[in-house]
Amino acid sequence: MPVASLVRWIGILALGTHLAAAPAEAWDLYVRGDLGISVDRAETDGDANGFFQGLGFSGDDVDDSPVGGGAFGVDIPLNQLLPWDVRLPPFDLRMEIEALSGRDAEWLTKTSAGSRVFSEVKQHWTLMGNFWLDLPVQPIHKPLQMVFGRMPRLRRALEPISWYLGAGVGVAGSEIKVVEESLSGKDTDYKFAWQVGSGFGYDLTERVTLSMGYRYVDFDDQEIDVKNVGNSVGSFEVDRETHEFTAQIRIKFYKLPYPWR
Repeated sequence: MPVASLVRWIGILALGTHLAAAPAEAWDLYVRGDLGISVDRAETDGDANGFFQGLGFSGDDVDDSPVGGGAFGVDIPLNQLLPWDVRLPPFDLRMEIEALSGRDAEWLTKTSAGSRVFSEVKQHWTLMGNFWLDLPVQPIHKPLQMVFGRMPRLRRALEPISWYLGAGVGVAGSEIKVVEESLSGKDTDYKFAWQVGSGFGYDLTERVTLSMGYRYVDFDDQEIDVKNVGNSVGSFEVDRETHEFTAQIRIKFYKLPYPWR
């Protein structure tokens, strides 16, 4: 065989081997659905004015309600995040836009005169940009393996499981009403909101992941003007925070070509 032909065949075989060994490089677009329970805590504080001067509002109450929604995002392996050849941990970074609604709640606010006032959230939603980091839990079998010996079953069992953590910021819209026979008030507002969360995911298939987790959501204060038969009584502030426990299903539906090559 001529030397030129031999060199050509060696080059073809080397290229084929390289392509076969190279990982499939792509970013995954996904959609996610959420369903959970929101435990909403509200602290109220304020004072009356005019004829009702000296009448104070105060309260600290908790209520729970369903929350649901979803997200659209992109899943990027960290080793494909940058255009340079940089060794990064085998984690996945998820960036998404999330929309949730629900969180309808009722709280009890007391006045210094002893009467009771109920505050009610009629509608509530959040729109946030989130960043989540998915960490495989399989590596935890290595220290156990050093003590107990090889554990192939544990390794296989841990393979589809991941631990995620992250945070998000955005806007929250809510309508709060005062529900009481002699007092009334309503306020619809759009405020800054942020959240942090963590949980575990389980890969049902290569493209479908079921996860369960917790997140803490904090909302900016909202002020409500209170009236009595059309006359202003005063106002009080509602300081809200939410603890949520959710189940999520995430489906990867399209692969974006790796942009850097």
